[in-house]
Amino acid sequence: MSRIGKKVINIPAKTKVEIKDSVITATGALGTLSYSIPEGITPELKDGVLTFSVAENRVKELNALHGTTRANVFNIIEGVTNGFSKVLEINGLGYRANVAGTKLNLELGFSQMMMNANNPK
Repeated sequence: MSRIGKKVINIPAKTKVEIKDSVITATGALGTLSYSIPEGITPELKDGVLTFSVAENRVKELNALHGTTRANVFNIIEGVTNGFSKVLEINGLGYRANVAGTKLNLELGFSQMMMNANNPK
């Protein structure tokens, strides 16, 4: 069994999740997304907690899909709840970044020392 597939998904209060046939549909503040569950993986929604199980006779075949299915369903729930965001991290000396409105200003490179190509020191 997949370690990721065994983890439960807690459904946020303002998000609605429906399981119909082999399709999971998540509806939240930012829209609606659906995901088709592979055959042999069984979703179970109980008290705001979503879990996935694999058919006993097909564990080897579905082990990889177990974790992938759980991760994809978690991502659609996160997408309709919080949306997409990207976090950037700048490491090192001489680099600066700031946001001015909707513009990202980056200062990359030599900020303290300027070298003259004709007279290197």
